[in-house]
Amino acid sequence: MNNLKTKVNVLDQLETAYSMIDTQIKTLEKTKVELKKQVLSELEKEFGHQGVTYSNTLTGEKIQRIIQVRTSLDNEKIKKILAPDVWKRVTEEKIVSKLFFVAIEMGIIKSTEIKEAVETSEVDKLEVIRR
Repeated sequence: MNNLKTKVNVLDQLETAYSMIDTQIKTLEKTKVELKKQVLSELEKEFGHQGVTYSNTLTGEKIQRIIQVRTSLDNEKIKKILAPDVWKRVTEEKIVSKLFFVAIEMGIIKSTEIKEAVETSEVDKLEVIRR
């Protein structure tokens, strides 16, 4: 019986420690999101809407803003727009982005035709670069 009681106590302690850390992580994640917004806002004011690496004058550590544009393709809309032979050229079981954009570059697909089926979004990342 003593052995069982000891195991329960150890598990209680471990669970308590784990729960506390989990709560701290969630709190820190929220704080990090808010700080990221503030940092991006300040970088935007200082450098405009662009990727930039900023060096901290106090610590020497750097923070890097990376802006990426992601494109989403609506398969159903594009399939309705493209001729069947062109559709086969740019798809496997779904659209192959690389082949699709090559077909646009070659003039096989007119970008004006597929404008409503292509969505772009910006990804604005912030990375800390340690010394």
